[in-house]
Amino acid sequence: MFEFLRKFFSQIQTNFSMLSTGKKATVAGVALSTLLGIVLLIVWANRLDYQPLYFNLNPEDAGAVVEELKAQKIPYRLSANGRTVLVPGERVYDLRLDLASRGVPAKGGVGFEIFDRTDLGTTEFVQKLNYQRALQGELARTISQIGEVEQARVHITLPEKTFFLENEQKPTASVVVKLRHNGMLKDKQVQGIVHLVAGSVEGLGPENIAVVDTDGIVLSSGTSENSKRAGLSGNQSEFQRELEEGLEKRVQTMLEKVVGKGKAIVRVSATLDFTQEEKTEEIFDPDSAVVRSEQRAEEKSTGRTPLAMGIPGVASNIPEGEGGPVSSVSSSDAKKTNETMNYEINKVVKRIIAPTGVIKRLSVAVLLDGTHEATKAEDGKEKHTYVPIPNEKLTTYRDIVMKAVGYNEERGDQIEVSNVPFETVRLTDEEKKTIARDDLFQKVWKMVPYLIIIALATLLILLVLRPLIKWLAAPEAGTVARIPAGRTLAELEAETPQGYLSGGISGREQVVQLARTDVQQFAELLRNWIK
Repeated sequence: MFEFLRKFFSQIQTNFSMLSTGKKATVAGVALSTLLGIVLLIVWANRLDYQPLYFNLNPEDAGAVVEELKAQKIPYRLSANGRTVLVPGERVYDLRLDLASRGVPAKGGVGFEIFDRTDLGTTEFVQKLNYQRALQGELARTISQIGEVEQARVHITLPEKTFFLENEQKPTASVVVKLRHNGMLKDKQVQGIVHLVAGSVEGLGPENIAVVDTDGIVLSSGTSENSKRAGLSGNQSEFQRELEEGLEKRVQTMLEKVVGKGKAIVRVSATLDFTQEEKTEEIFDPDSAVVRSEQRAEEKSTGRTPLAMGIPGVASNIPEGEGGPVSSVSSSDAKKTNETMNYEINKVVKRIIAPTGVIKRLSVAVLLDGTHEATKAEDGKEKHTYVPIPNEKLTTYRDIVMKAVGYNEERGDQIEVSNVPFETVRLTDEEKKTIARDDLFQKVWKMVPYLIIIALATLLILLVLRPLIKWLAAPEAGTVARIPAGRTLAELEAETPQGYLSGGISGREQVVQLARTDVQQFAELLRNWIK
């Protein structure tokens, strides 16, 4: 193995020593370029792959992150005007967890971690100020978690408490949000931010909170009931729009399966009742009575009772011995029954809360396109004839639409299905060929850069690399001239020292090289040999 390597390097050294100065410089340049390329490739392969640790940091947070990285002697880079910090890719997640445990970055402000360190010399005023800063920072961090919000700042005003209620002032708050590119907050999201801030500050009402974006546009500012009504109106409009769009999509997708894509247009107009009604009813049923209580009392007596007899008058009423005849006595039985019954009438108590957003009336308009038959005119040109949809199919389509939207005649719903020709652009054969030719040209034009690269690579190989290889492989002119004319090949091989002809190769091989490179000299040499 070592002998082979020794011979190999010896052969290279011998061949290199036989080259001219220009060729030696060329070979040295190519070798140096190759070595430099290998070194650069190794450096590129072993370079640190920097990946973003944090995006869109404010200067305070970026400075805090950089200080932590410097303290831990971790390489880093800054980009995007110092708002993005990049670190080696294999340490991104470890560093995020480590910095998060240290409270870095603070997301644009301090939070309740400000109270982690206590100072005995802190005054009450500083404590209140720190509490206000921490509350603002925590709210800003929470609001920044919303997908459309890139950055948020919260300003809270906490008035001093007084002993008199008439002098007490309510706290107020302002929220400034920086939205992401093409981001937009919905009304529900704005109301969510308002209620989030209101629920986090004692005594703060939604009417005293203003939400503003970085363009100075007020997204929400309420004054008591007016704000609530405005928010409710926005919700009503959104609900109505979603209902109409849902019905339109339901009908249109169903009709396009039958008449074809793009041949149906559906519009729905819904009238909704957002009145919220609460009703309590008490219903009595007189036909359904139930005995609630019953009481019975019965009296029964037995005895003899004198009967009045004689002539009516005073004499008949005088005791015996002085007046008329004696009255007779009769026996009798008496019975008395007393019964009391209390009845309860059935009563039903109902508490009814009517839902909001009830459909009062629907109006649906549907436009359908017919078919277009292509025929040949007398001049040979293509002609399109519109064929409307038959009335029977229109009636069927109307019934389908009625079922799809929940048609109710009692509400006064209206459904209209019409067949009209849609305005479409009809291209001639020549225009179609022109469009196809333009499309082909666009495709070819997209391939031009790749074709140019391939052509340049081919020219580099044919005009640079190939001639360079031939030039390096060609024998030196001075070496071929050393062959003396009129001497035989055997004499040359016997008399010429090894390696004298061309790099240690035999005379026969030298002659072959001469025949390939210099035809005239080889012919002269061959002529002398023949003589």
